[in-house]
Amino acid sequence: MRDIVRLVATGIIWSAVAIILTSGGGFTGEMVPLAAIMGIGATISTGMIWYSPSSAHSEEHEAASLKSKRDHRLTRLVDQLDEDDVYQLEELLAARRDDEIVGRN
Repeated sequence: MRDIVRLVATGIIWSAVAIILTSGGGFTGEMVPLAAIMGIGATISTGMIWYSPSSAHSEEHEAASLKSKRDHRLTRLVDQLDEDDVYQLEELLAARRDDEIVGRN
């Protein structure tokens, strides 16, 4: 979803640059500095949209949040088990671990 928003924003930026440069009349010597400045500005804006650290940070934060919720549910589930269930769970996990070790050799 975020990529769609980024793509639309990039399209708007470059469309605005194209419209401004083409509506300015002919391609005269006065347009060269304007085109260069607008091109640099559009490039920097596009880079900020696609490579901003806040977007990478928010994705990492979302992944960490989901993991935290998953861990919290697992903790609540284990807390609800009685001693016999915990013992059976430990045996099951130990048996699976032993099967994986034997399977690797």
